[in-house]
Amino acid sequence: AATNANETQSGSSSSSNLRLAGRAAVPNAALDVVLAPVTGRIESPLVNPGETVKAGQALARLHSAEVLAMQRDLVSARAAADVARSRAERDEALFADGIIARNRLIESRAARDDAEAQLREHQQLLRLAGLSDGAINRIHSAADISPLLTVSARRAGTGLQQSTGPGQAVAAGDPLFQIAALDHLWLELQATR
Repeated sequence: AATNANETQSGSSSSSNLRLAGRAAVPNAALDVVLAPVTGRIESPLVNPGETVKAGQALARLHSAEVLAMQRDLVSARAAADVARSRAERDEALFADGIIARNRLIESRAARDDAEAQLREHQQLLRLAGLSDGAINRIHSAADISPLLTVSARRAGTGLQQSTGPGQAVAAGDPLFQIAALDHLWLELQATR
């Protein structure tokens, strides 16, 4: 960057041309590193470096056996929670009629609560992997599961760097993209006197 500076020494004014080495930098608050949420393989990047992206826009499709297993576990947890709820309801009715002991009712309630907690845990794991609530709610059987996961941008900005390419294997936590809001940049200059 070139800057004209007026220097005053001993009351005299002189004009000089001052050149400083520097670079533009993105402030940390404006930078977002998009990480792979699970282990898998990049099927296809959907944006290029330099492109403007919107919050929620798809950045890449990831093929993941881990996501497939997580969805399968969710299907099992849904089935177990349904069975536990039915047993608890049946035992409520049997206890009200005086047919079963209170201990059995307490056990069936505890089993229902445990199954529902496990179901919520599997739902949360899929949310952390990047699935939306709508996608999670549509998973009810083995026919509903898929190994494909779409990784989306959390914020709007410009794609600065793409760290992976098609077919590349990634582990959970590996960087995929850097996205930055470029409306405010810092200028870092090197100056000595």
